[in-house]
Amino acid sequence: GRISALLKPHPHLVSYQTIWREDKAVWIQLNYGGSLPLSKAMDIKTGESDILKWIRQMGSALKHMHDSGVIHADLKPDNVVLDLDRKSCMIVDLGCARTLVNPHLQSDDEGDSRYLAPETLNAKELTPAMDWYALGLILYQLDTSNTNLPTDGPTWHTLRSTVHQLQLSTPTLTALFHRLCHMNPLERSCSL
Repeated sequence: GRISALLKPHPHLVSYQTIWREDKAVWIQLNYGGSLPLSKAMDIKTGESDILKWIRQMGSALKHMHDSGVIHADLKPDNVVLDLDRKSCMIVDLGCARTLVNPHLQSDDEGDSRYLAPETLNAKELTPAMDWYALGLILYQLDTSNTNLPTDGPTWHTLRSTVHQLQLSTPTLTALFHRLCHMNPLERSCSL
């Protein structure tokens, strides 16, 4: 709840509406704007225009978070939901989110290893560039329908060391993917 208190409402980011206690339970009402996890929609071939629309929406929400001093730290398809008509998406689950004031990595809050940026292995602090890298991997998955990203080991390292060589289905998607997953975190693009 403390992280969400730092964030003003954004159309593509979950926000808390109200919290109350009833008997021994705590209830939280969210503006949960979706019904289909993005991870379930990846089985359906998606065109460039929908992919770009969703990446822009997620990018806008991430930029809003970063401008508010918050890093998501666990961006993955399970933490993004689509509305019923697949026109809009929303980033949800801020459980691993950290503030830029206290971005220190802890062993239990690294997020899903399939979406970690390569520098996370040696990092002591989270950075917004790590969120952009995860968004790039989501773009890759949306375009290729490859939902089996490696969790660790040699395949994990190979993917990250060759990411700049991967080509997606269109030049536009490839260029965006390369900007989001740039090997130099300072070069990762937040402008979509």
